[in-house]
Amino acid sequence: MAPDAPETVSVAPADGPSPWWYRWRFLTIGAVYFCGFFFGNLVTGILGLPVVPAVVQWGAALGPNGTRILYGVAFLFALVAWALRTWGGAYLRPDVVWNADALGDRLLVDGPFSYVRNPLYLGNLFLALAAGLLAPPLGFAIVVIGNVFMALALAGVESRLLRARYGAAYAAAVPALLPRATPAQVEGSVRGTPSLALGLRSEIFSALIALSLLVAWVHALVSP
Repeated sequence: MAPDAPETVSVAPADGPSPWWYRWRFLTIGAVYFCGFFFGNLVTGILGLPVVPAVVQWGAALGPNGTRILYGVAFLFALVAWALRTWGGAYLRPDVVWNADALGDRLLVDGPFSYVRNPLYLGNLFLALAAGLLAPPLGFAIVVIGNVFMALALAGVESRLLRARYGAAYAAAVPALLPRATPAQVEGSVRGTPSLALGLRSEIFSALIALSLLVAWVHALVSP
């Protein structure tokens, strides 16, 4: 799983250190994937159920081309995740991306951040849907539900910080995870200077996941 960045721009923690699980969000999100694949396979086997990826099980239920279709869906989910995270990462400096704490010295409402407060976390949800299909159905549920919980919890930390610093107007104008249809205009916000190179460099991991699923999809298409 690619590291998650605080969705605001700053150079120093705004109101003291964030909760430990936020500071170690790279590991906590990784733990969700570990639990999904490890315990998903383990418990499925203990229950005597077939230890087969959800993409294969559910694909078989959809008919002869079901698995091919679901591999394509998984790739599209991963592609959306990569695009969202790359777009968002292009607006975030390295000191923001790798900072352990939630930051809020400047209010960035530009690019994807003018549609949704947490585009990287939204990307995580699409990535969970894509990668989770490679685990058994139980593992898929653990991966997706765990990532939803983490996205809400991480976004909640940042929402409380931004609400305290900028008031309720920003939260009301820009949704946390469900994008609005048009870009928001928030008084006191700043414009970003996007760097595509920075965004691409920050999302090598999600790009590799999308590429792997593309290969799996093509393999499923050409297999008899």
